[in-house]
Amino acid sequence: MRIGEIFATGSHAAAGTVMAMARPRRDDPDPEQSAPTRLCVVAGKKLARSAVVRNRLRRRLRAAYRADKSACPAGYDVVLIARRGLDSAPWAEVRRDVEKALARATRA
Repeated sequence: MRIGEIFATGSHAAAGTVMAMARPRRDDPDPEQSAPTRLCVVAGKKLARSAVVRNRLRRRLRAAYRADKSACPAGYDVVLIARRGLDSAPWAEVRRDVEKALARATRA
């Protein structure tokens, strides 16, 4: 997965504290069975200067994705980007935002 390609050609959607970018995988070996979804999680230095906080944000996003993988169909490359307010948002809100952003990004 090349993240630059997803940024350039993928569809994107924001929902509250999360932004999602998605693109169907092009290296699908068998059209009958779709390849698994690949995930990349990003939390930039502008959002949090401390590496400890950035790592916490990435862990929250990964956990929210794992909690409900059904929001994203198989065969996609996905980038989840942390946005302002993710560190103080309640867990239910983070899960809802990840689910909404993934659904919108993969629908487009």
